[in-house]
Amino acid sequence: MITRNEISPGQVTLVIDGSLSGANAQEFQSQLEDITSKEYTLVTLDMAQTTSINSACIGRMLLARKKLKDSSGDIQVKGCSDVIYESLTSLNLDKLINIEREQSAAT
Repeated sequence: MITRNEISPGQVTLVIDGSLSGANAQEFQSQLEDITSKEYTLVTLDMAQTTSINSACIGRMLLARKKLKDSSGDIQVKGCSDVIYESLTSLNLDKLINIEREQSAAT
């Protein structure tokens, strides 16, 4: 399930719960297409509850990043698990997108 929370007129957060593949992938694409057609300057992908992400969704993130950058916006990933963080950084996406791991209970 994907929930959209508008933080301010220029900022929006997508909270992604569960696997980012299959049916969620289509919803993810629809949400990103809608967001990039509007005037958001910052899109945050909250992946604290995301269990996995497939390559198609990674591609959609990159396309959304390009569209946002073309209109002086940006995208960031917050709260991702170690597994998702390693997947994204192994593709050097951390060079293009701000990616933050989930906060551990000890911090």
